[in-house]
Amino acid sequence: MAYISMVVCGHCDFGIFQRVAGDTQTCDCGYVTIKQDGSVQATDDQDFYREFPGLNIVHSEEKLRRDFDEMEDRYGRVPHGLAMAQRLSNDKRSFKIQKRRHFEDDLVQVASLTEE
Repeated sequence: MAYISMVVCGHCDFGIFQRVAGDTQTCDCGYVTIKQDGSVQATDDQDFYREFPGLNIVHSEEKLRRDFDEMEDRYGRVPHGLAMAQRLSNDKRSFKIQKRRHFEDDLVQVASLTEE
């Protein structure tokens, strides 16, 4: 498991975090950037973003480093970042950050129909 500090953009609600030291991430709309030194930069002086330090995720530091080194770019950016960050900060369990598959809702509905 790895601990991350997530920054959530107030404009596009995208969460970003550094996979390793020296990583640079930018939110979807380009308003907030985490620079290589770990500092956060917004495109204007209003600082319309929130920081969530010390979030625990299931992915190991080794997996995040490999993602960075091999330029896979599977991690470091989270859609609906505010909801995820609040859930992670309120819950002591760790979560695996991944995109939800579209067909899961349909499978749940079909399963509930077949259980009757």
